[in-house]
Amino acid sequence: MNASDPSVLAKQLAAGATRIDCTAHDRLPVSFLAEASGRSPSAQVTLVNVHGDARAALQVLGLSQRFHVELPTHPPIPALPFTIGIQGAGLVLVIERMISQNRLLDDPVSHSWMRGLLADSVILDFSIVEHVNSMLVAWLLQLAQSAKPARLRLRSTKPQVQTQMKQLRLDQMMDIG
Repeated sequence: MNASDPSVLAKQLAAGATRIDCTAHDRLPVSFLAEASGRSPSAQVTLVNVHGDARAALQVLGLSQRFHVELPTHPPIPALPFTIGIQGAGLVLVIERMISQNRLLDDPVSHSWMRGLLADSVILDFSIVEHVNSMLVAWLLQLAQSAKPARLRLRSTKPQVQTQMKQLRLDQMMDIG
């Protein structure tokens, strides 16, 4: 079995490992993180040798302390205009209403963390977003690229947002509903 195979992490966890070396893994499977997060405090898992994007992903998910992963030496990731939750082997991002006005979308930190995760699905809850602009579209395209092979699914989009996105043909790159 290849050491970089994502199932290696799950197998180590199933075998009762409490210290897991992530050297061979550029991306951490969300299913593994969900399972490891559910461990009792007496069986807490420590992740060592976590790569940059995966380290950033753990920080964004609020799991750095849980897995005893040191934060990067550069400034911490600022508050992003969405909240993130793990749902099974996937992620759910609840998007803030004024995301299209948030200057942080121009910063690679707003999407590069996704390159550190391997998710089966990435759902974006757009229920309170009323407007789409070029900065939001660019961010969606970058997030979609970072999330591959998972396909983005936008749910609860308002009719005017759906229309704007379909006019831009974003429905060919992500599911919009």
